[in-house]
Amino acid sequence: MESLSVHLSDDVRISMLQSVVIKRWTTPRSRDGENPFSDHRVRHVLAIDAAPQEVNWAVEKVTRGGLAGLNEALDNSVKIIWHRIFDSNDKAGLLAAFQRFAEQTPCDPRTTTSMVNVLDELLTNAVYNAPLQDGVRLFASRSRTEHVTSERPVTVGFAVDSTYVAVIVKDEYGSLSPEELISNLDRCYKARLRQVQYKSGGAGLGLFMILQNASRVIFNLNQNVSTEVIVLRKHSERHGRFMHTSPTLNICTPYSAVLTDLRKYERRSVSWAALCRVDERLSLVGAVSYTHLT
Repeated sequence: MESLSVHLSDDVRISMLQSVVIKRWTTPRSRDGENPFSDHRVRHVLAIDAAPQEVNWAVEKVTRGGLAGLNEALDNSVKIIWHRIFDSNDKAGLLAAFQRFAEQTPCDPRTTTSMVNVLDELLTNAVYNAPLQDGVRLFASRSRTEHVTSERPVTVGFAVDSTYVAVIVKDEYGSLSPEELISNLDRCYKARLRQVQYKSGGAGLGLFMILQNASRVIFNLNQNVSTEVIVLRKHSERHGRFMHTSPTLNICTPYSAVLTDLRKYERRSVSWAALCRVDERLSLVGAVSYTHLT
């Protein structure tokens, strides 16, 4: 696992980047042995062949914060089909609707099945794990076959553009923190290293399944407001090629959340220019500036 370092002048240290780490996979998804989430500071894990603009984008999110817009993940002209549900009984109908949608895209049957499974996991998390009241998860201990109804909606989107087929699932609770997400991913990747199969359940293994079946996953975590997950899969990529790639993971938080975290470390106004250097294969030296703090 390779950390992407941000080099600063000796007289200015950016404590934010000491607490938030950008990493890149060094092995494809088809191989065992790599767990980038053992470092709980990680917020972005980039694909092996990450393009320069992807690295710049991650550095920008680390230093400035901000949730990822759909226009940052998909073509601007893409049409998104939206649904809204409150009830666990609506999940089967949504999965069938996505199946029909995907069959009209360039996705092959194997990719379609993978994305249906991803959507199933996302809907289950949004309906059963997200609802929170007075710090207690209302339905987390319920059987996934038990009927539950959320007071707040779950918004679901399907989309396809020139490169990706995408599913978007957003709950209105915002009960998932970056720390909890990374902790769950750490547990599930450690479980994978112990040869635990997906079907064993628990320990966040559903998150592992989502990453394994995605080209890119974006978590927009707005604490106590909403959790949005955007999962993208290259629809024309054959399975053999897909298994020799690695997924990109982006964990994004609002600007105010990043600023609050940064203030834990710095109490004075600073201004700096940061150079993000990636290995020579990417031929990237991208300048990132950040000016704020009071």
